[in-house]
Amino acid sequence: MAVRLPLKTQKSARNSLARITREFYRGEHDVDRFRAMVYAMSVILNYFKFEADVALIEKLDNIEDLENRVSQVQLR
Repeated sequence: MAVRLPLKTQKSARNSLARITREFYRGEHDVDRFRAMVYAMSVILNYFKFEADVALIEKLDNIEDLENRVSQVQLR
């Protein structure tokens, strides 16, 4: 039977990782399966981090653009 692991948001992915870890400590997964699932979760969580970093860089770029426009207007 397939177990549902919600992964659409960072919070649900973290909760799924916690669930996998608890199941491992209860003996519900062997080491190889657990290692594979943790690796997959790590990739997913790193992707969420990457998305957040890209959004932050875009915001910083927008702030720098606004700052440049303001300084150009002040120079006139």
